[in-house]
Amino acid sequence: MATMPGEYSMGGTFTLTTTYAASATFSFNGTGVTIFGAKRQNHGFFNITLDGTFISTNNGSSGALDGIWGPLFSSGPLEDGWHTIVVVNSGSGTAQGYFDLDYIGFNTSVTTDTQRVQDTHPSFSYRGSGWSTAVANAAQYNGTNGHMTCDPGDSVTYTFQGDAWCRDSVQVYGALAPAMGSYSVSLDGGESALYDGKQAIFYGNTMLYAASALPSGRHDVTLTNVGDPSNSTCLSIDYAIAGLADLSVSLSTSGSATNGAGATQTSSPSGTAAATSATRTSSAAIAGVCVGAAIFVGLVFAALWFFFFRRRRATRKTAMAADNPPEYSYQHTESSHTSETRQTDLSQYNFVLPNPHYGGSLDANFGLPSPEHLAIPAIQNAGTEEAFSPQTYFSGTENEDYPRNVSSRIEPNRKTQS
Repeated sequence: MATMPGEYSMGGTFTLTTTYAASATFSFNGTGVTIFGAKRQNHGFFNITLDGTFISTNNGSSGALDGIWGPLFSSGPLEDGWHTIVVVNSGSGTAQGYFDLDYIGFNTSVTTDTQRVQDTHPSFSYRGSGWSTAVANAAQYNGTNGHMTCDPGDSVTYTFQGDAWCRDSVQVYGALAPAMGSYSVSLDGGESALYDGKQAIFYGNTMLYAASALPSGRHDVTLTNVGDPSNSTCLSIDYAIAGLADLSVSLSTSGSATNGAGATQTSSPSGTAAATSATRTSSAAIAGVCVGAAIFVGLVFAALWFFFFRRRRATRKTAMAADNPPEYSYQHTESSHTSETRQTDLSQYNFVLPNPHYGGSLDANFGLPSPEHLAIPAIQNAGTEEAFSPQTYFSGTENEDYPRNVSSRIEPNRKTQS
C-alpha cells in the first residue's frame, strides 16, 4: 500500500506492484465493473480476464510527466449475476514494469425499498463482551455513533427482510483504520468469507460487505472479528442499508448492559439466533431458488400466451366466416323417414344442396331454380347401393352462358335439438 495525497482516492492510497504476472482478483454480483488507477511513464501493459475469458491487453503507459488518473478498464453492460474480473500485470523491466490500482467500482441491481439502519437499531444483535460504543473519530461515523470490538470471536448479526423477488440486497458499513484487522462474513448461515479492514489511514462510512440478488424474505448477515493473534485488531460497525425485518416474528427485544467504561452493549438470546439460522436457505441454494422461480413464471406466462393466442385465432376465424358467408344454396327439409335397419329421425337434419350456378351472377334473365325443377334423391335403406347417389339438376333456363347441370351430393347438417 502506497500513498500519494492529492491524486488518488481514499487519502491518496493505492496498491502497487512491479512483479511480472502479479494479479488482482475482484468478484461481485452486478451488471458492470470499472477499474480505476493511474497511467504513468513507468507503467506497462496489463491483461484483463472476465469470468474466465480473456478480454484484452491494455496499455497503462502515459507520456504525461505527472501521470493520468482515471478508469483503466470498463466492462460495459453485463448480464445481471455473479462475475469475477482478474487484472494481470504484463509489463516487464524497471522502465515499464509498474502497475497500480486505486479502486474498483461496480454496478448492481437492488430494490429501492431499502432503509439506512443505524447500528443501535434492534436489527443488530451483538455477541461478545468486547463491544463498545466509545469509538474513535465518532464524527466520521454516520449519525456520529458506531460499535467497535477488539476481542477475537466477537460478532454482530444484522437481520433484514426484503420484498423484491430475487432482488433483495444488503450493505453493511463500518470503518477502516490501522487498528482494524481481519473479519469474516457469513450470509444466512452459509460458508464464511474473510476480509481485511486494515488501512494506513482512518476511513469512516466505508462498505464492509455487500450482497444482492437475494430471494425475498428474512436474512441474517453475521460479521465476526477474527483478530490477529500477534496483535489485537478490531472491527467497527456503523450502519446497514436493507429492508427492515419484523423482529417480533422470531427475535426477542434486545437487552442492555453497561461495561466498566460506561459504554453500552446490546445482546440477544443465543437460542434465538440458533432458531432463526436453522430456517435459512444456504447461500449456495439462493441461485437455484431464483432460477427455478424464474423458469416457473416463464412457463406460466408461456401457457397463458398460448391459450389466449389460440382463443384469439379461433375468434378471428369465426369473425371472418361471419363476414364472408358462402354463396346462396337452396335448402330443402325432408320429411321424416324410417329405415328398416336403422331408426333415424331425418327431420333433425338439413340437407343442403350446393348452388348449381355457384360463381355466376343472379339477374333477371337467370332466376333461381324452383323446387319443381330439382330432382331430390330418394333416401333408400342403408343397405342399398342407391343411397346418396349423385343427381342432375336443371336450371329451367335456356341461357347458355351458365352450365345447365351440376353433379353433386346431399350434405347433412345436424340441427340443434330442443
